[in-house]
Amino acid sequence: MAALLSGAVDVERMGYHTAMNAAALRENGFIAVADAAHYPKGKPASGYYLVRKDLAGTVRSFSDLRGRRVFAPSPGISLYLDFLRQAEAAGLGESDFVRKDPQYHLSPSLLLHKELDVGFFTEPTAGNMIRQGLAEAFAGTDRPDHDIQVILVFYSKPFARRTKAARGFMVAYLRAARDLARMTPSELTEASRRHWELADADAGIFGSLHIRPDGRVDIPYLMGIQEYAKRKGLIADILPAEKLADPSFARYAVGILDKNERAPAR
Repeated sequence: MAALLSGAVDVERMGYHTAMNAAALRENGFIAVADAAHYPKGKPASGYYLVRKDLAGTVRSFSDLRGRRVFAPSPGISLYLDFLRQAEAAGLGESDFVRKDPQYHLSPSLLLHKELDVGFFTEPTAGNMIRQGLAEAFAGTDRPDHDIQVILVFYSKPFARRTKAARGFMVAYLRAARDLARMTPSELTEASRRHWELADADAGIFGSLHIRPDGRVDIPYLMGIQEYAKRKGLIADILPAEKLADPSFARYAVGILDKNERAPAR
């Protein structure tokens, strides 16, 4: 966020955070322009909660988190606010569990040594811990029961005003998103093995990377997250939808890409 505000970068991938509301309104602020990662309902997620293996029989749902030590995403980001909403629906408040915030690279060891009970992990770490018999997926969070908007593409406002460049970037970005969506699981595994030198078991994580080929930002979800944050006193005002996201760049890019795909090959 600081890099966008300072002008050090024009484009950045970030999750929604309550601290964005004031910053986004600045003249040199930023605006969401496309989906960069989401968790579709019922599909494998690339980040989810794990429960320690020895607790898996007793910590099965959000109501079982009472008194437990939980490693969770940073307060204020949409993933944590979503977690709190689910805990609240199960009758728990934030004070009913102990939130821990160790450095991410230390958290697997803390879970192994029983200093954490439940934690949020991303692939390939999460899958490796399950395969090694150290943990189990918690409460179906590996396949969420609702859509979750996780990461967004943001433009700085000065870059967004450079219409030609901003549109050109979006055309290239959504072309890549379409290519990703069309790849088979074996093609994803091969590409990740070739470019990132991942082991076969880890290479499959790209099957849980979901980016909408049309770039659509789930504005209703983000407005709901803001409404929850305001109710909890985390923000003073809700950022209006038109200040939160600008879908015009993605719409333009989709039009160009659709036209090119319909054009007969020469």
